[in-house]
Amino acid sequence: MSKILAYFVLNIQFMKKIVALILMIFSLTLSSVFADVFDEVQEAFKTSDPKQISAFFDTSIDFKIGDNSSTYSKNQAEMVLRDFYDKTKPQNFTIVHKGASNRGTRYCLANVDTEKGKYRFYIYIKESGSSFLITELNFEKI
Repeated sequence: MSKILAYFVLNIQFMKKIVALILMIFSLTLSSVFADVFDEVQEAFKTSDPKQISAFFDTSIDFKIGDNSSTYSKNQAEMVLRDFYDKTKPQNFTIVHKGASNRGTRYCLANVDTEKGKYRFYIYIKESGSSFLITELNFEKI
C-alpha cells in the first residue's frame, strides 16, 4: 500500500511540474506576441510618418483629438494624423502601459512630447486574421 501511495505522490508532483512548465511556456509565448505588436506600432509612431503608421489602420478608425471625434476611413485617418503631426511636430513617443480587454482588444497608452506640449495617446488594436490593426486612436493633451 505504501508503494502505491508513494507512486501516486510522485506522479502528482511530476504532473504539477509539467503543468507549471506548460503554463510558463504559454505565458512567455503570449507575452512575446503581445510585445511584438506594440513594438512594431511604437516604431511606426516614433518615425512620425503617418503613411507608416496608417499601415496598421483597420478599414475604419474611431479617431479622437481633444474634444473632436469621428470615424474615418483608413485614408482619411491618415490625413487627420498627418495634419495633427504637421501642427504639433511630435518629438518623443513612449509607451507607458499595455493591456488587453476580456474581449481580446489590446491597447496601449503612450506619452508623446510635441512642440505644442505633451499628449497622451490611447491606441486600441484588434486581431484581424493573422495581423493586428489599429481600430481607435484617442489623443488628449496633458
